[in-house]
Amino acid sequence: MDRLGARSYAPLSRREAAVAVSDIFGAPYAHPHSFGEVDGWLRSEGFDETWPVNETRRGFGVCGRRTGRRSR
Repeated sequence: MDRLGARSYAPLSRREAAVAVSDIFGAPYAHPHSFGEVDGWLRSEGFDETWPVNETRRGFGVCGRRTGRRSR
């Protein structure tokens, strides 16, 4: 797909490729989650703002901010 121009991914270093293969085949269970699901978890814990970061074909990260204190 990269050669056709339909997708363009940055090449992986040997270490990154090894980690990716380990992640794919080394873990006995995989539990992918959507941003909406993670956003819900963070908001239920009092986060007021959330946003996705480092979105790639290999996944994403999530950052959040709590502006007020929440008692438990």
